[in-house]
Amino acid sequence: MKDKVRCGLVGCGVIAGTHAEAVHQNPDVAELVACFDTVEERAKEFAGKNGDIAAYTTLEDMLAHPGLDAILVCVPSGLHAPIVVAAADKGIHSLVEKPLDISKDGLDAMERAAGKTGVTIAGVFQRRTWENVIAAREAVQSGALGKMALGMAEMKAFRSQAYYDNDAWRGTWAIDGGGALMNQGIHALDMLIFMMGRVTSVTAQMDARTHNIEVEDTLTALLKFENGALGTLVAATSITPDYPIKHDLHGEKGSITIIERQPIQWNVPDVPEPAPFAEDINPYQIGHTRLLRDFAEALLTGREPLVPLKEARYSVDLILAIYESARTGKAVNLA
Repeated sequence: MKDKVRCGLVGCGVIAGTHAEAVHQNPDVAELVACFDTVEERAKEFAGKNGDIAAYTTLEDMLAHPGLDAILVCVPSGLHAPIVVAAADKGIHSLVEKPLDISKDGLDAMERAAGKTGVTIAGVFQRRTWENVIAAREAVQSGALGKMALGMAEMKAFRSQAYYDNDAWRGTWAIDGGGALMNQGIHALDMLIFMMGRVTSVTAQMDARTHNIEVEDTLTALLKFENGALGTLVAATSITPDYPIKHDLHGEKGSITIIERQPIQWNVPDVPEPAPFAEDINPYQIGHTRLLRDFAEALLTGREPLVPLKEARYSVDLILAIYESARTGKAVNLA
């Protein structure tokens, strides 16, 4: 058995540095050996900043890098599936930035590839590694909050028009797969279902209120959970100023509020409040670092990763159902 996972990074854009740092912080289980970007200058610059690793301008060449075990996929959302399938065909595993893909066809292709070749495909939902989120999930699942009544998620963010204009793929159905929900709110939604459980039905509305884009910048949805609780979701990039992501979980015995980057409100009988992050800790980087370690250890030991394909896929399937409801004006059942 190998002692560490040799990784190649696909797409040397903004989030790539976070993934590279996650690898560098786990030197006992992972090693960054290559990167790929269609822009040669960007690939070479990234390689130079990360130990002069091999830089490639075609995916085919990088997938042929000697001893490559896994890829870290950091390209625009609508490009994920063909890259992951190409890697799977060569027996190479994938850790994929959110969303796993943006279409049912892409998700199905990933599942077929994994089933055919036996590779591991995992998603990046780094907030699942946070202590407050894990503790809240346990409070719900253990019954410490009693019968659950309500689960709420709010992602109220600001994005300028320039944010969408700077990259032609942003704010498009074809490559971005949606707007505020698919690109930003997916984290809030995944946290909600990670803590509250799966959803049986959704009813939604969406609009582009403050941006000239073809996708939504403002969305609201009503949810019904498998445990019987009701729920609400807000995802927006039309809000000035930014607000931190907020979750409220309410049961017959108590309540939990998690406000990102702020102390949580913890009202759970006989269950101590989890400690907040230290002030010098970047929760986003530590989340990626923990998730990368989990992925590498899963490959080295043969176990399932924290966010396996089926879990990463479910968040996207739910978003597609929410979009269907918003387009049709009808409830969509998922049970």
